[in-house]
Amino acid sequence: MKALYSSASALFLAAALVAQSGTESAKSEYDALVKEHATAVAEWRAAMDVVRKSEEYKAARAARDNEATRELTNSVARPDIDAFVARFAEAGKRYSGEEEALQFHLWIVMNGGAKQKDEILVAVNAVVADHLDSKALQPPQFRSNMLSRSIGQERYLEIVDLIVAKSPHDMVKAHALHGKAQGMMGRNASEEDKAKALVILDQVAELAKGDPLEVRARGPRFEAERLQIGMLAPDIVADDLDGVEFKLSDYRGKVVVIDFWGDW
Repeated sequence: MKALYSSASALFLAAALVAQSGTESAKSEYDALVKEHATAVAEWRAAMDVVRKSEEYKAARAARDNEATRELTNSVARPDIDAFVARFAEAGKRYSGEEEALQFHLWIVMNGGAKQKDEILVAVNAVVADHLDSKALQPPQFRSNMLSRSIGQERYLEIVDLIVAKSPHDMVKAHALHGKAQGMMGRNASEEDKAKALVILDQVAELAKGDPLEVRARGPRFEAERLQIGMLAPDIVADDLDGVEFKLSDYRGKVVVIDFWGDW
């Protein structure tokens, strides 16, 4: 019995080590690919900076010679996104069905462009098939403005509904709904869609309590209900340059210019 127990323990330990090794291998591979892509992008940007600082480029800009400026900037080869997407897709297939595959799929969703629509759709479908219960699916990746253009608005909305219905994680649901609401509040959105989006953002705020996303979700309703032309401005309390406290309401009835700025 003791021998059997020892054998079982050894097998369990071996299996655990294999699983851990697979996870570490996937992470190392993912990190290496991300680093390689980041390096390629950095080198491209540095080369572009050299072109833009060249006298030839400056002269073309001064002459408003768009063809010449395009020729100069196009002389710097962009990173081969097709090749990178293919490598991430290949890795995703190798870890198919495992948690480790998710990071590769999401990279494609986040970094693929118009020319990689097919690969993005495959990655999205893999996420839906195998990873809806993952806590790692925190989908800023699922913003509607880019993803809906790649896979279509109808499929995008289906995925959001699936995430909300099947994910056990509030923050995953919150991010998915936030992306949906943002898409409904575009420049040409109808008043009806904007109203529906505010209701969705109320859900987001409840799901994301205590997270910075809660503040972002509450912003549009606050703007709609408190910051429209003709409304009484919310009071602001601050210290002036001499450290003396003042309120915005102290200046009611006077012309006031408020300049919000930041140094990032």
